[in-house]
Amino acid sequence: VGGSILLTMCLNTLTPLLNVATALFRSRWRQACASRSQRSQEELLRLYTPPHFPFPVRHAQQLAALAVALIFSAGMPLLVLLACACAALFYCTDKYVLLRACRVPPRYTEDLMLHLVRLLPIALWLHASVAIWVFGQPEVSPSQRHSCPGQASRVHTIADMAMSIGANSTWLLDTAVDRACSAAALPNMVVFTIAALLLM
Repeated sequence: VGGSILLTMCLNTLTPLLNVATALFRSRWRQACASRSQRSQEELLRLYTPPHFPFPVRHAQQLAALAVALIFSAGMPLLVLLACACAALFYCTDKYVLLRACRVPPRYTEDLMLHLVRLLPIALWLHASVAIWVFGQPEVSPSQRHSCPGQASRVHTIADMAMSIGANSTWLLDTAVDRACSAAALPNMVVFTIAALLLM
């Protein structure tokens, strides 16, 4: 699973750069080849008018890259570096395209950015959930288990989980509570609680 997420993140980092490069090359090529065959001023203006800047699409791509990196970075720290590289590439390509290859965009309000800020606590809550699941796994980070209310301090093995699937339908809840009660998952449990309070 981790390899496919890393590959997808790498593709999301490089795809905007490739899209911008191919779109600019195609536009310049079409202008160079078709400029002499235009018969009127209107056709020349249409040929040399730059395209609109795809602000909503670019914003959605940046939000997706940030959300994937934030949610899964507890188990794959390399995603933080990929998110930084993705943000740097987005900045460089968007700056060039906006200033040199697109028309002047309409004036946007701050509503889209405020909506993004409102979505960040959800990503933080999901990050804390994945971190609790990862760091609560005894094979990943062996640590002391604290007793939780109504939960015996025990470690589920794969065989125990397989047996509990058929015998008891609450195995997932038992496993989640058991992992949340490990000492390695305690800081993420605090973040999980704060993010849950922010979402209320």
